Order: sequence, then structure tokens, then C-alpha cells
Amino acid sequence: MLFRSRTSSLPEICGDAAYYFDPAMNDALGQELERLLADSALRVAKADAGLARAGRYTWESAARATLAVYHDALDRAHHRARSAASYG
Repeated sequence: MLFRSRTSSLPEICGDAAYYFDPAMNDALGQELERLLADSALRVAKADAGLARAGRYTWESAARATLAVYHDALDRAHHRARSAASYG
């Protein structure tokens, strides 16, 4: 189970798989823990959502995304070089 602050960028990564709390509220984390302990269906749903969400982040997908960024950067550099050569 993941408990995350709402003040970071982690909601973008964790989505609906985490429990979020407001760190400025002293009892917010405790309330979320109580909710988790009281609701077994919610625990199962969050656990399933967490496994599904984690499956989206693999080394292969990270490598493919990185490679795509490199290809895009090279394509733009080649385009700029061809444009500069045609003016020169």
C-alpha cells in the first residue's frame, strides 16, 4: 500500500493506486490508515490498482521512451543542419 502526500508530483505516477493525504493536516495520515483498516474491499481495490499501475513502468518501456527522445532530438538536429546548409 502506498501513502503519498498530495503536495508532490506522485499523483501523476501513482494515479488511483495510492492513498493520498494532506501533510498540513496532523491527523490526515491517521484517518487514511483507519479507512484502510476498516474497508477490506478498498484494500483489495488499491492493491490491484497498484499492481496494474506498476506494470506500466518497466525497464523496457523506459528504454523505448528514452530512445524515442534521442531519435526526435537527432531528427530535429538533422533538419536544422539541412535548413542551415540550404541558406549557406
